[in-house]
Amino acid sequence: MELDQYQQAWKSTAGQTKVKIDTVRLAKAVHESHRGFQSTIYWRDCREVGVGLLLLIYWVYKGLTTTMPWTWWLGVPALIWVIGFILVDRKLHPQRPSEPGEPLNFYAKEAVTQVEHQIWLLRNVFWWYLLPLGVSVMAFFVQTSWNDAASWLGFSLEMFFLSLFVFVVYWGIYWLNQHAVRVSLEPRRHELLKLVAGFESQASGEESTQDVDLLASFNDRNRDCALGSEAWVANWNQIVPSWRVAVAIVVPAVIGALGGLASGLWLRVPAMGPVFLQTAVGAVLPFEIALFTVIYLSQRMKNQSQVTATDDVPIAPAASEPLEQSGEQPNRLPKAPAVVILVLTVCMGILAILALMSFSLSYELDGSSP
Repeated sequence: MELDQYQQAWKSTAGQTKVKIDTVRLAKAVHESHRGFQSTIYWRDCREVGVGLLLLIYWVYKGLTTTMPWTWWLGVPALIWVIGFILVDRKLHPQRPSEPGEPLNFYAKEAVTQVEHQIWLLRNVFWWYLLPLGVSVMAFFVQTSWNDAASWLGFSLEMFFLSLFVFVVYWGIYWLNQHAVRVSLEPRRHELLKLVAGFESQASGEESTQDVDLLASFNDRNRDCALGSEAWVANWNQIVPSWRVAVAIVVPAVIGALGGLASGLWLRVPAMGPVFLQTAVGAVLPFEIALFTVIYLSQRMKNQSQVTATDDVPIAPAASEPLEQSGEQPNRLPKAPAVVILVLTVCMGILAILALMSFSLSYELDGSSP
């Protein structure tokens, strides 16, 4: 049986059987789940700071060794701001795992505080992350496009494609963060608040079917709020379950790349930038649009399946049966279609960075002055 079926079964026999949940087991589940959550946050911050430092080194090196417009240097304070914000935030809101042996309510309250802070960070990601970087990038694009363009039409055309490129990339980052809040952090916060409220209101220590729900939730490794790697693998296998879905993501990117290459080699429109830039933009934009569309449709189908599952009441298990997870072991590695899309996602990110480098290099070779 699946976890939601067990929950329904326990609820259907709640009137005949007195359900008792081992609070030690529940405390262990909450503690382990929260440690997995803290590990995910830690590695996310390490990744963001590491990438930011590499970009900062490149920005300073490029600015000192080549002739770049003054707007290039706007990227330095923007990157320093993002890196500093993450480091200061971790200092003010540490995510260190607590030592075992504390009461369950202690872990639950600590987890609520940390989850609520992560919700605040992701909901405001536009202001502290996207806006500073976006302003510096767009200022650089505007100045270089103005210096390179021979007419208003050329300037407008080049800015349109560059703005569209930046918009799609930044909108995708923003959407993914808000998606994580809706499907992972908010449900986790709601369950923790129920746990805290239950322990504060039930002074007698009696258990209820709500405790069954909470124990099932914190033991479910296939959910977004469960332990990190297995949930991550399960999510990607659900997003890209077959080669047909993978092909639906890859084909638009290939067509877009070929269109950008053809534009650069045969149309030769200088206002649209170097051939490599046109090819990169032509590949990244359709790829991201297709990927985010697939993610949206996958989440929509998941929500619909969960609603349908709640309408089915299974046969109740015996009262002596332990509450266990499904016998099917979760995959520890993504399946082949998901691996292809993951590799392409990384490649597209590298391609986007190389496209920006190509754009700055073309500006340098053209001999434009700031």
